[in-house]
Amino acid sequence: MTSRLKNIFKKEKSSLTSSEQTAAVKTQVPEIKKITELKQLQTLGTGSFGRVKLVHHPPSDLAAALKIMQKHEVVSRHQVMNVTQEVAILKQLEHPFILKLLGTFQDRDCLYMLLELVPGGEMWTLLHGDLKLLPSGPSKGLRNDDAVFYSAMVASAVKYMHELKIAYRDMKPENLVIDGRGYLKVVDFGFAKVIEPLTKAHTLCGTPDYLAPELVLGRGHSHAVDHWALGILVYELLSLQTPFEDDDSNRIMENVAKYRGEKMLKFPRGFGPLAEDFIKKLLHPNPTLRLGSLKGGVSEILRHGWFGKIDWEALESGRVVAPYKPDIKDKLKPVNFDDFEDDIDPPVIPYHGQEYFKRF
Repeated sequence: MTSRLKNIFKKEKSSLTSSEQTAAVKTQVPEIKKITELKQLQTLGTGSFGRVKLVHHPPSDLAAALKIMQKHEVVSRHQVMNVTQEVAILKQLEHPFILKLLGTFQDRDCLYMLLELVPGGEMWTLLHGDLKLLPSGPSKGLRNDDAVFYSAMVASAVKYMHELKIAYRDMKPENLVIDGRGYLKVVDFGFAKVIEPLTKAHTLCGTPDYLAPELVLGRGHSHAVDHWALGILVYELLSLQTPFEDDDSNRIMENVAKYRGEKMLKFPRGFGPLAEDFIKKLLHPNPTLRLGSLKGGVSEILRHGWFGKIDWEALESGRVVAPYKPDIKDKLKPVNFDDFEDDIDPPVIPYHGQEYFKRF
């Protein structure tokens, strides 16, 4: 399977209050005062206007990931609001299955986000990579209990975010990374948004395979889009495919727009009845009738029978043994990332207008 179709991306206005935008980071690294204290090592990933580097802080022996964004690129691509909103949201979050923001820095030309290092690679690689790191289940994807384990962490993170009124809006295996214990962390909050009760957002954003009908149809959306995406994720974990997939992103959205309910869903052989029921209830075309959006809220998702074996307290405290634990021999030489050994950092373009980044 090739890499998934690219995200759909549009600009939008921030819904965060001034106090939320300036909230303090809950997990700070007090020893680090300047970006120059960090020794930059290998590139872990690249994007349209930034890259992520492995960094080391020798005095504390901290290994972390440093997201570097050139201000010139952020401004020219009209991403100032998205970047500042992402930072503001990350500063609010403190959850075992969500990537921690350790600090932010800036100089004249660049913005820096210091992030927790999660060395085990993406869930997408675990599913679709060349190495068979987990046994296959009857539907070609993960075994049912393994899919339950990974989905439970996502459901726990979603519940936490929704309690803070945050809609994540970009759930997919590429945005789930594996830590040294074999546990998942939700990463990349570029599309996350605070949505107040009884209001809706109207921006089309996310990845086509995971878009809910109300997003595709432009009817306005709220937190229920994450419940839909969880259903798509469970389907993919168990089968290595998504229910509406196509090589053409427009046809994917056409398939979603035409969806009228569970009778149109097709399940590969091997899906258990509880998994099928869980997915059907999460993929209800009406967001107000979707599991997680009813009277019991997101807690109804956690109480579904498919999660019947999960001890939520033990899971969130890290006492459950993961089905796969990455082999991390040296935190300064992570091997579960794409090889950027020959990659050359782009030249830094000077930027002189600083008024956009006062709240970063």
